[in-house]
Order: sequence, then C-alpha cells, then structure tokens
Amino acid sequence: MNIYAELDELNKEISSVSTKTTFNGNSLLTAQNSLTFAGSNGLLTAVVGASAAPASTISAVTLSPNVVPAAYTFTTVGTQLTLTTTGNSQSISIANAFSVGNNTYNFNNLGISLTITASAADSGANQGAAFAGDVLTISGSVASMKFQSGAAITDEFLFTGLDTRTLNGTKAEYLAVSTKTGNVGAVTASGTQAAWRLAFDEASTAVDNAIIQANTDRAVLGSQMNRLGFISTALMSQSTNTSASRSAIIDTDFAAETASLTKGQIMQQAATAMLAQANQMPNVILSLLK
Repeated sequence: MNIYAELDELNKEISSVSTKTTFNGNSLLTAQNSLTFAGSNGLLTAVVGASAAPASTISAVTLSPNVVPAAYTFTTVGTQLTLTTTGNSQSISIANAFSVGNNTYNFNNLGISLTITASAADSGANQGAAFAGDVLTISGSVASMKFQSGAAITDEFLFTGLDTRTLNGTKAEYLAVSTKTGNVGAVTASGTQAAWRLAFDEASTAVDNAIIQANTDRAVLGSQMNRLGFISTALMSQSTNTSASRSAIIDTDFAAETASLTKGQIMQQAATAMLAQANQMPNVILSLLK
C-alpha cells in the first residue's frame, strides 16, 4: 500500500515537471492539442461496432506533429473508411475480419491515428458503418517549434515536442502507470495475496512500459537536438563564408593600399630628387667657365 502511494506521488511529480518544462513559452513535454469527438459517438468511450455486433471502443487517438487543427468528417462505403477535412482527405480499407484486441486506423497523410480495441471479432463493414457521419474536431496547437535550417526562410526544421505526462495526457504508455497505481481501493478492500500480486504485476508492467517509452522519447529528443546542433554549425559556417565574401568585395585591402601608398611616396621622392639635381646642373657648368 505504501509503495503504491509513493508511486502515485511520483506520477504526479512527473506530470508536474512535464507541464512546467517550457522553452521561450513553448511547452516541450506536454501535448498542446485538445480533442473533441462530435457526432453519435464519444471520444475514448465510443461504441463503434454495430448494435447487434460485438462492441469496440476507441482506446486512443494519436496525432503527428504536422496535424492540422480542423474538423474531420468520417464517411464509409462498404469497408472503405474516409476521413475528410477542407481541401484534404484520406481513405483506408478496414479488414473484413476485424480482429480481437487493438486495431489501428492510421490516416498518416492527415497525421491522425485511431486505436480501436475490440472485445470480439467483427466485420469491417459493421465497424466502418458505425463511423458514418461522425466528426473528429482537433483544436489547439501542436507542441512543436520551427527553426530555420538553411539560407532560405523556407528551409525549416520542425522540432517536435514530447508528451510525458502520467496524468490527463494522451500517451497510453505513461497514463497506464497512473491507471495501475492510482486505483488500489479494491485491492485494499479484498486484501488477498493474489489480489496484491496481480496489482503489483500490472503496476510493474505499466512502469516498465513507461520506462521503455521514456527511453524511446529520449532517443527521439536526442536525435532532434543533434540535428539542431549540426544545423547551427552549418549556419555559422555559411554566415562566416558570406561575411568573408562580402569583405573581399566591399572592404579595403589595407595591405595592398599601404604598399601602393609607399610605392607612390618613393617614386615622388625620387622624382623630386632628380629635379633638384637637374636644377643644379647649369650652376656646375657655369663654375667650370669661371
């Protein structure tokens, strides 16, 4: 019981750190999207199977960094499921034998992926028909930042933020920790050894999954930071070369100009000396005639 209480407090602190970590006003570890699933079904609790067929639920909605906040409408033709928004749409084929467990509807062109958890097998037509007319509304902004990665303004690198919250987030791998460690009332009430063993197994599995996901996210963040480092080095090199080129064209070459000035002065002094000597020549001749 005490271990669960400690895990619960650690979960809250992880979410707190994720929420407070910002750079220049941008959240780095907290998703900034807000989702609304309008229509006959409700987000995360929607029954998408036909009424006479086994029930399935939308267990997760995953957004990519390039998703566009907008209203997305579902339409179906047989086992063809189409998600449409203004100026863009994508169709996918639902497997005719919808399998038990997690099934993924990946609209990768739109940056939206739905995870459907089925309790029993169902036909693709039943699953698709249940979506008809539903609207997925995405509002807010994605936790990402754009950096210029080249000489042109259009050369951009999208730095993708992470979502490491364990409370009220969208990452199933992290939320599972909160789910498994936050609800221990039933275990405490029963107090049986088997119940505690099962609860510990579930919680430890959730923690392991969260650690694996954290390592994956750290690798992603590290690779993005390395890329930003290389971009910074390349841009600094471009800036140095551009400044050198501009200097060669516009700036004065003081060494060459100093040499030219010295040469001119020497020639002027030599000419003056020669004229002075030439002016003395008549006096020399006259002195010989005396």
